[in-house]
Amino acid sequence: MKMTSSVVYIARHGERIDHVDKSWKQQADSPHDPFLTEVGLRQANSLGQHLSDKRLSHIFCSPFLRTVQTANEVSKVTGLPIKIEPGLSEWLHREWFSRSPKLLPIDTLKAKFPSIDTTHTPVVFPDYPETRDRVIARSAQTATLLASKYTGNILLVAHGMTCEFTARGLTRSGPVPYIAYCSLQTCVLADDGQTYHVHGPNEPDVSFIPEEIRPYVKTGVYQ
Repeated sequence: MKMTSSVVYIARHGERIDHVDKSWKQQADSPHDPFLTEVGLRQANSLGQHLSDKRLSHIFCSPFLRTVQTANEVSKVTGLPIKIEPGLSEWLHREWFSRSPKLLPIDTLKAKFPSIDTTHTPVVFPDYPETRDRVIARSAQTATLLASKYTGNILLVAHGMTCEFTARGLTRSGPVPYIAYCSLQTCVLADDGQTYHVHGPNEPDVSFIPEEIRPYVKTGVYQ
């Protein structure tokens, strides 16, 4: 499949509330769909500022609230609409989700985030529950379809594991180092027009996030 996107940026969402407040889930109406903390919003804004001169053409994000909030901060800076893409969703693992997660409907999201483009037709819908092999295939398929359908430089906002599998699907590479909050991977189209290579160091970049809110980067890689 021939790709048309010159550069694919892949970013994880910012810091999520349930990773800071361990009691949040017990009282939450939507425990499977946590929102960003204030730090997470600031991290997302830093991501937007960093991408402001990268000539983005499109912003895609998972339908989970934390990824939409992250994409919205980028949208504020770039002026680009947000396209909701279920194929970028969190890994729908039985151990993480006792049932298919209940997420905010697109109309509700649109009311909260007016920059959402409701005319976008998703390219992939995940099925619950997902095995590891299935989420790897789903992430790769989503990235490949978006990169072949849309031109210019595009941003994909996803989750830790799906960022990993999305990057691997595009670059056909092995595991990459830990993906921290709002860290960024830059995948540049190779000369063959069909695959991408990671631009710069293999480690996802967090250098653009101010030190006081820069996420802790663990050692090791996803397997």
